[in-house]
Amino acid sequence: MKKDKAKTKMDIAALKTMSVLYVEDDKEIQRQLSLFLKPKVRTLYSALDGREGLEIFNKHKPDVIITDIRMPTMGGLKMAKSIREIDQDIPIIVITAFNEQEYFLKSIDIGIDKYVLKPIDPYLLLEALIKSAIVLVQKREIELNAKYIRFILDANPSFIITTNKNELEYINKTFLNFLGYHSLEDFKKDSKSLEDFFLKVDGIPLPLQKKRGWLKYMVNNPGKDVLVYFVNQKYPAGEPKIFLVNCNRFPEMDNYIFSFTDITKIETEKKEFKKQAATDALTGVSNRNKLLDILHAEINRSLRYQTPLSLIMFDIDYFKRINDAYGHNIGDCVLKQVTQIVSDNIRETDILARWGGDEFLILTPESDINNTKLMANKLGALIKEFRFQEVGNVTSSFGVAQFRPGDDLETFIGRADHVLYRAKEGGRGRVEA
Repeated sequence: MKKDKAKTKMDIAALKTMSVLYVEDDKEIQRQLSLFLKPKVRTLYSALDGREGLEIFNKHKPDVIITDIRMPTMGGLKMAKSIREIDQDIPIIVITAFNEQEYFLKSIDIGIDKYVLKPIDPYLLLEALIKSAIVLVQKREIELNAKYIRFILDANPSFIITTNKNELEYINKTFLNFLGYHSLEDFKKDSKSLEDFFLKVDGIPLPLQKKRGWLKYMVNNPGKDVLVYFVNQKYPAGEPKIFLVNCNRFPEMDNYIFSFTDITKIETEKKEFKKQAATDALTGVSNRNKLLDILHAEINRSLRYQTPLSLIMFDIDYFKRINDAYGHNIGDCVLKQVTQIVSDNIRETDILARWGGDEFLILTPESDINNTKLMANKLGALIKEFRFQEVGNVTSSFGVAQFRPGDDLETFIGRADHVLYRAKEGGRGRVEA
């Protein structure tokens, strides 16, 4: 009993939130029924025919319509049809009689929600009204929850999209603003797909096999965080942005939600840290560790493809004297200028690295010892001709070695070091091989 009372209170409360339009041409019936309904609803609008009812509907947009079928000027069904063209979901309750079968069938075609037979039992009408009110309250709650969820998604700083069977269903405001669109409809009108803005997915250049290939790639790799490189075509001068994309499926549905987290700053910093870890801070060329990594790879490539691989080791003659006479700042300037001279005069495929102090290595893939020796002589001449600030002219000594079968990293570098020592013993400013 307590549950029934609680339910009744809830039903009445639902009804109290409704505005109702009641259309009836019989003034006495309208008066009596209006007195019955008015205290039970939030607002009651009354009309004596369909035309007046339609005007009231257009002006006040009530939540529920109650109408008789037969009325002068405009009948209830004609009014209902006009209202349905404006609002397909509004509940319409029709008051009918058994002998109005033709009108009853027409009302089915229009999509009338409920029927109350004449003579009218006010409580049966109230019951029909309550059922409509409950449906409307539930619908409002669903719509409110949907708006709330959309508000949360739109306010989210991450880019969020949802898809239905590989079709784009929703893009949040944050993403739309970045793309330069006001709505998903505008985006679709422009005949755009998200792939038009992608550069690559997990290092794979687009397109991925065919249109929307990235969606299938994500769906086929559930739980995997995928890196997407993204460029806004409306601002082509901008640097590509990098997003970590996560995909989740809605339970028991072919719908997916994708969240894009901007990690451009993190990836840029990571790249910068890697560069710093591999770069000599003073000269800006590769450091010893980076060269060793490259050297391992180039030795393997040389062995696999039977291509020549050579190495130049050089240093600045009497560099300690320069530091002692002019100071370390001037010595640093000499190192940087020598590095620049060499960098400007080697191939793009050659790798220059600072080995330590004033010692440098140049790795020359696909170059034999004779061609590499010619390069060393050219570099030695360019350094010798250059006039360094305060110091004047300096010379460098070079040792050149070619990788041999049976060599490893240590023996290869050791041979270049040995011939460099021979060049220095031979009078400096020379190339030995």
